[in-house]
Amino acid sequence: MVKENTLYRYCYKLLDRKEVKELFKEKPWILTFLKPTIEIAKGRTYRISGAMAFDQGNKIKIAEWILSDLIESRRMIRHELAHILHFRLKRTGHGHGEEYLRILEAVSGKKFEQDLGWSLTKKVLNARKQLGIIKEGVENESFRTRDSRKVGTESAFNASVNIN
Repeated sequence: MVKENTLYRYCYKLLDRKEVKELFKEKPWILTFLKPTIEIAKGRTYRISGAMAFDQGNKIKIAEWILSDLIESRRMIRHELAHILHFRLKRTGHGHGEEYLRILEAVSGKKFEQDLGWSLTKKVLNARKQLGIIKEGVENESFRTRDSRKVGTESAFNASVNIN
């Protein structure tokens, strides 16, 4: 299980990336005062998305089941931090649109597209089963926000989750 202080260290390491600082070159003080907080959502909370960013409050809430896998936890931190930066830069556009994707690339690097959601690794699968979030027999599930512009709705869930 990934510890909260590990997530904080990683989050602040991302804020120190050259590419992220470049986004704020005209207003560097914004990064100076940006202090994201991370809260672990217990139980079945965020059973679909895995994490959420509350832009105005600089808060990232991450589901405890994601914490079962370090790679997926980092993926969610990068994704949600990009939402906070998108808000701080006062960029326009859809929450997962082109402006957001440019920011996500600055946060994540060249493989930023893999940070558009989470994957159901064996560790995540086991954690979700233990919490009763998914049924036995479901072996291929993931959530990708880019698959649908109706993120957060039941139709987005159906469009984004691949279950064999």
